[in-house]
Amino acid sequence: NYCTRKHDNQNGAPAMVVVGGSTDGVTFTVIDTFELDYMTENLTSNTWIGLPAVDATGYGVIRFGIAKNKGGYDLRDITSTDQWCNLSELMVFGVSTGVPVEIEALPAWLEPGQVWVKESMITAANSCSHDGGGVPALVDGNSANFWHSDWYYAVTTNDPVYGIFFDIALKEALQKFHFVFQIRSENANAAPTQVVYGVSNDGVNWTKLSTEDNTGVEKGVTPGGTLITLSNLDAGAAYKYIRFGITDSTNTDPGSLTGDLNFVGIKKCVNMAELKLFAD
Repeated sequence: NYCTRKHDNQNGAPAMVVVGGSTDGVTFTVIDTFELDYMTENLTSNTWIGLPAVDATGYGVIRFGIAKNKGGYDLRDITSTDQWCNLSELMVFGVSTGVPVEIEALPAWLEPGQVWVKESMITAANSCSHDGGGVPALVDGNSANFWHSDWYYAVTTNDPVYGIFFDIALKEALQKFHFVFQIRSENANAAPTQVVYGVSNDGVNWTKLSTEDNTGVEKGVTPGGTLITLSNLDAGAAYKYIRFGITDSTNTDPGSLTGDLNFVGIKKCVNMAELKLFAD
């Protein structure tokens, strides 16, 4: 549903609406097109227009496109200053429930093919409370912020297979994907050097996918802020959960990211500025 502009001139009101769907927020498929013949009538301001139901099953991102306005202009090929549109309100409803759906804009920093991973989608095995911004800093699109694992307090949660890991609960299952991480800009002495991947359909039972050594990070060589693109992965089937585990880093302090770190003193740690997931 949408509401027309609160103004006498309604030439900018939609006359053709194209609804698209996407799984990654980048590549869109046209789901339905609505030619609104009644838009040639004399609409008044603040008029609510209810569009027919759309079946967007399988899509995590919906696009509401205005292809033509009531003034008779096609907005897909800009040739004059009269090709504009306006609305007062836009609402999306779940047909099965009748309850309005929250609309959330895609962040401007999202790259082509990148999966929008939010903090709420991540379960972190270890996130330092005394240094860095925690998981939110890892997925905020801001390379100046960073995530850090514990390096002083007692830790006993490190996994012997996956080390310090992040479990990502996807909105849409993925089979082919890859990760990109960014080394912390102000201190590159604890960047990941070994990554282990896991996949799951329930977020409880995990299958180890592969291990990646020599991620492009060299001790004392790779500068802070560098983006490291990891290998493309094919899980063999689509999975709803992906585990990104870090089992080693450039940090030279005692201990192991896969062992029992429950001892007093500075111990081996890892940190990153950003972690990005891409659908391949």
